[in-house]
Amino acid sequence: MENFELLDKDCLEIMEWMQVKGYASNTIRQYKHTLKRLQKNHRVLNNKSLRKILKELKHQNQRAVLGMINNFCFDKGLDFYLKVPKIKVKPRKTPEIYSLEEINIIINSVQYPYNLAIRCLFNMGAGLRISEIIKFSWNHIRWAEWINNKDNYGIAVIRSGKGSKDRVVNIPSKLMNDLYNYAAEKRILNEFNIPIGGMMFPMGKKDYKKELMNRNLEKWKDEYLKYAYDWFRYNLVKNKCEKALGKRIKIHSLRHCVSKDTEILTINGWKNYTSLNLEEEIFSYNLEKDCIEIDKIIKINKYNYKGSLDKIKNRYLNTLITPEHKIIIKQKKNKFDLTNWELLPFNKINKKTWNLSYKLSSKINSKDSLFIERAGILGWILSDGTISKRKRPSISISQSYTVNKEKCEYIENLLIKSNLKYTKKIKKHKSPFNKKEYLLCTFHLLNDGNHSLINLGKGHDWIFEYINKDRTPKLNKILKLSYEELSELYKCMILGDGTKSKTENIEYCGQDEKRIELIRILCVLLGKTSVQGEKKQKGKKYSRIYIRENKDYTQLSNQKKHFLKEFYDDIVWCPETNNGTFIAKRKNTIFITGNSKATYLYEIEKIPIERIQLLLGHSNLSTTMIYTKINPVSTFELLKETKEI
Repeated sequence: MENFELLDKDCLEIMEWMQVKGYASNTIRQYKHTLKRLQKNHRVLNNKSLRKILKELKHQNQRAVLGMINNFCFDKGLDFYLKVPKIKVKPRKTPEIYSLEEINIIINSVQYPYNLAIRCLFNMGAGLRISEIIKFSWNHIRWAEWINNKDNYGIAVIRSGKGSKDRVVNIPSKLMNDLYNYAAEKRILNEFNIPIGGMMFPMGKKDYKKELMNRNLEKWKDEYLKYAYDWFRYNLVKNKCEKALGKRIKIHSLRHCVSKDTEILTINGWKNYTSLNLEEEIFSYNLEKDCIEIDKIIKINKYNYKGSLDKIKNRYLNTLITPEHKIIIKQKKNKFDLTNWELLPFNKINKKTWNLSYKLSSKINSKDSLFIERAGILGWILSDGTISKRKRPSISISQSYTVNKEKCEYIENLLIKSNLKYTKKIKKHKSPFNKKEYLLCTFHLLNDGNHSLINLGKGHDWIFEYINKDRTPKLNKILKLSYEELSELYKCMILGDGTKSKTENIEYCGQDEKRIELIRILCVLLGKTSVQGEKKQKGKKYSRIYIRENKDYTQLSNQKKHFLKEFYDDIVWCPETNNGTFIAKRKNTIFITGNSKATYLYEIEKIPIERIQLLLGHSNLSTTMIYTKINPVSTFELLKETKEI
């Protein structure tokens, strides 16, 4: 029998046979769908058509239907068999197991009592996680049972471990004795000679916990746990244990970092991680308010990383991040809609969808004020102004009166509304390009004297608070201005040195790097996107900025082209900010990205029971509820107290 024809009656017979054989209802439902697909596309099954069938049925669960048909035919005595090739499965990597000699080297590399903490990592049960050892408390151990028989092993209950579950582990008798002696040294034994107290091992600075509590932080405990985790993982394990062992120790770590060449936008411009200071003012994105705010750096994390990093690349974007790094993105919600902006780990995003939007900029929320008209004057000085080199410098703004009469009127209107002293002169000039005559309008801003057109106006000393005498911007003053004032400054700079392209996008051209830097930063703070290029004209190099005015994001649609992998062996780093985000620059592309806040081992967080269900792969919620029954917090309380990662 070379052919097997899938008729309706055959499909029904196969379904009944599966029920008799005890196939699960979910499996029967999936196989029924695949059978209908085979019946529609092929109808007649044979070994000749098998190649075409396998091209359609790429998933292992779908191909399992062909094996099920073989079993059905064998059970019914039908002489039919499909030669289905086995799917190649990559062999699992054998995890590295440390020898007793290596473990002893690791333990002996750190001082007392932290050698006890390292022993707990390796010797308690199947081993503890770092997040569990930093929270390990004297009250977690059942001392009363062990004191009656000190030759026996001890028992500890690890509270709120992975998936918010508690688990019971054994402690070797020698380690129990050493921990008990450590408790006696600390004089924390009660009247029954039982150790009592909080966290077993002090991490980092003595008074850091009090310092956090005094700051009135709502989540001071989470902040302390993160600090303790970093201190233990990188001060002890990395700097001492790994150096003594001579190789990297693979203890579970979940880090959200960017590559070494990624810069951060501070109030003084772009900076690398080596130039940053704690409490330095930077810009971050507030996801709830959908705006950019002036924020501060709480902490700077940097680590050595060897492995594969994810690269997201298109015309507006070129990031290099660890797989768990968080980005601000919109995903496809349904056929017509997208989700709201979300801060999600890169490895949790559905990259196969045709429509992903990556956040590049937003509008700034700042309260500093200069007056809109004065901000506009700053823009004109930066684009078409000159500053003399005298001790008491004069400032002038020039425009062609023949070609740009409206711009000349606009500048004068700003000067009048700003109540500034100025003179206005219109003279004939010859163009250096075509030798044609034209009228040039020049406004001189005066600090004092009797030559001004409006003698009652104020001087121009305030301008040097925002612009240097070499006509470069003082970013730490300009970038604190309000959105309306920055918009006017940007508008006047574009009117001076910008042009509108055929596609209604803006093109800004200039030679000064600091002014180019300012215009690109303004684009980020005003909800615009920009791309930087170059051009040569008469032997001179110019930077050319292409600006999209009404778009604060870029689309990622080509999985092969936009999502890449790159091997990396160097430092990765990330700041910590209050908003959990920062504005970054890499390879001349500017974007908003997540930071390291709350990115330590996620078992510290209370994970919703539904997410634990997905994590464990349970088919229904009741199985997960049974699995987590030893947790003293009820399932319903967990659902109320959940927090998003």
